[in-house]
Amino acid sequence: MLSIATIPMARGSFTGCICAVCYKGREYRLATYRGARAKYWSGDGAVIGQGKYRLEIKLLEGQSHPLRAPLQGSMGRIIHESLCSKLHFCFRYENDTIFEHTDCCASFEYSNENSI
Repeated sequence: MLSIATIPMARGSFTGCICAVCYKGREYRLATYRGARAKYWSGDGAVIGQGKYRLEIKLLEGQSHPLRAPLQGSMGRIIHESLCSKLHFCFRYENDTIFEHTDCCASFEYSNENSI
């Protein structure tokens, strides 16, 4: 699970992220409050890093469907949702690959934060 979002604050905003990778009985938690940073995110994937850990996700295939979502009290933005997508995941520590996996039944959604 990975989520990257713009977090509003009283004086501006910041980009935050939270991620849980469960692999071989262990949970790796990458999150803004632990020093993680979103290095890249778009409609075709995302990359986040925390210390020596790095998670790369690439959208390989997916039919997205537009959904209306709230923006300042109205349904004024669009989320592009793909419920059954083909995603490639690569999770690394330093130069070592912890795992690399392609999943044909993953969900992916993206919003560019623009109003409609």
